[in-house]
Amino acid sequence: MTRFLKLLPFAFLPAAPLRAQQKQPGIGEIFREIIHGEQEVDSRTKVRIAGTKTMSEGDALALIGDRLEHVRRQAPSASRASDAAFMTRQLFRNQGFNQCDVTWKITSDSSIQLIVNEGPRQELGDVKVTGVDKDTAKRLAKLYAVPAEKRRFGAGERPPFRAIDVDEGLALVISDFHSRGYWTATAEVKDRRFETAKGGRVDILVETNPGPLHQIAAPTIEGAGGNRDGVAREAAAFTGLTADTANVNGLRAAIETYYRKRGFTKAKVLLTSAIAGGKFVPGLIVEEGKSYQLGRITFDGLSKTKSWRIRQRVRDLEGKTLDDTVMEKRLRGMMATGAFQAVRTEQIPRNDGVMDVTLHFEEGEARGYTISAGLGSYEGPIGGVTYYDRNFMGLLYNFSSGVEVSARSILGEVSLSDPWLWGTDATGTARLFLLTHDNEGYSTWKAGLEAGVLYPVTPHYTVDGRVGWSFVNTNSEDIPGTLLGETVYQNPYIRINQRLDYRDSAVLPTKGWKVEMPIEFGSAIGQVSTIYTKAELSGAWYHPVGKKGQVALAARGGVIAASGEDFDLPIDMRFFLGGANTVRSYPEREMGPHSRTGYPIGGEAYWVANAEYIYSVAGALKLVGFLDAGQLSQRGGGAGSASDPDLAAGLGVRFDLPVGPVRFEYGHNLTQDPGEPSGAWHFSIGTTF
Repeated sequence: MTRFLKLLPFAFLPAAPLRAQQKQPGIGEIFREIIHGEQEVDSRTKVRIAGTKTMSEGDALALIGDRLEHVRRQAPSASRASDAAFMTRQLFRNQGFNQCDVTWKITSDSSIQLIVNEGPRQELGDVKVTGVDKDTAKRLAKLYAVPAEKRRFGAGERPPFRAIDVDEGLALVISDFHSRGYWTATAEVKDRRFETAKGGRVDILVETNPGPLHQIAAPTIEGAGGNRDGVAREAAAFTGLTADTANVNGLRAAIETYYRKRGFTKAKVLLTSAIAGGKFVPGLIVEEGKSYQLGRITFDGLSKTKSWRIRQRVRDLEGKTLDDTVMEKRLRGMMATGAFQAVRTEQIPRNDGVMDVTLHFEEGEARGYTISAGLGSYEGPIGGVTYYDRNFMGLLYNFSSGVEVSARSILGEVSLSDPWLWGTDATGTARLFLLTHDNEGYSTWKAGLEAGVLYPVTPHYTVDGRVGWSFVNTNSEDIPGTLLGETVYQNPYIRINQRLDYRDSAVLPTKGWKVEMPIEFGSAIGQVSTIYTKAELSGAWYHPVGKKGQVALAARGGVIAASGEDFDLPIDMRFFLGGANTVRSYPEREMGPHSRTGYPIGGEAYWVANAEYIYSVAGALKLVGFLDAGQLSQRGGGAGSASDPDLAAGLGVRFDLPVGPVRFEYGHNLTQDPGEPSGAWHFSIGTTF
């Protein structure tokens, strides 16, 4: 049996633009507005309401609102009085007074009286949904009640019950099943119980049958012409996936993108559907239109920005097939600079199959100051101020200069970055910095220059290369000089980092994975010079569990291969473990080798493994349980040792913010040795790994 379905407007129409939600006035405000309105308008007719039992005349007028203004503005007449009675009756019935009747009489040459016989009020009572799990039933019950909730009058009132809401509520339930891939789901009201003892409440029993979960089958294709095979290849990526809203919308979007990449700027893709053989069979109806080459790109609205910088970014597109997706990506990059408030594309077709484009820019205020504040369990209170110019010299360079101060450190920095180095997708950055930092047992003064290039090879694979030279001075009265390594030295280095990132979010990841591999070549040039290679490898995996849970696993390790004797490598260039992002049973940097005076001295090889289970309590509030393991070795030869790791177990509370999770956690030491802490508290902002 084949079941044909209509077009799916609920799934495929573009979202309406977001608008600021206006505060709804209360009953008293509406009533006052009506009264003041009657005083401000040259009103010839006053409308009075009598006979109401469940609400005052003022509340009744508030319910009606300004719907009777056309009656108030004219002299009383039978037709206008009848209109007022009809409208009032409908409004009361919408509030659950399903037997309400309203009569009228003209009491004077400036007054109409409406007499209301309310009758009993029916209210929507408990909605029970069967055929699905408990959480889904609760959600569907709320969804079914949406039509009635829209007519709720007063915060203390239950929503009204109207028979016409039954079909609308069931339609919402069915649509929800469709959005999750259950295309033959059914829902019907099996019991409608009127409880007069409960004040006229109507309890509803909705019986559902989700039916089978459908997968997307190979689509039928109409109107694709010579692109039929290409459309079929794009659609093949969705074949076998669950036929939920995300995947079905994704199928249509993929076909639209296919055409946009090939210059079909006016192509239309309609999607129909059918259920056949237990599969969801999409029907793709394509109106291709004409394919265009991109002609001349011109600019409008640039007064602060040098136009040649924009041309440098888009000139390689001219003369090629018009690819809207590439143009949009370039425009998003321009908006990301912060120099523009808006940019609009105007396409001007020519008769020769060429499309000229004008970019209309609205420049914004690119200069300003930012003030930041934070708190960490190791750094203590943190504050900073930064001056920025996101359109430096009109070249769309990002210039910034600022200072950040914490309880342990002072950082001053000046940087200049080019978001389109040499007109490409690469970002180039140069920075000068000065840092003083107090660690446990020693302090460091460092000044340096660094230049780097970040290049996105693919949307998921990036390469970051940096070259730098810094001057370092380390001081300590607590750690013997033989353990500090070189204390006054220069540090030239080359650092390369490769990253594969398939997470759904870099700030608040819930699923996906990432792998990162930084490697650094450099030397410490002092009285004793040391050449070193520092290599690390890290990975993390995130996976949702049920509707509120999430598992996160991570592992990382690193090793330093350095010339010279033990402890020749400066202490500030070694690895340190312990803290909010490694093994949480230790305070920051406190795990691993220590001096005889009790201060951590770091190591040249480490590994760390973490496992977390995160449970969403309500909104942004989450609970986390975790296990950590790790080991830090004095020399690089111990990198692979796992015979005696430090273990931690703990709990924490998190609150997700747009900048990342705010974390408050306690880690307990499961392998406590003499002199080691039993556990540690941590407060930090950002993901663990």
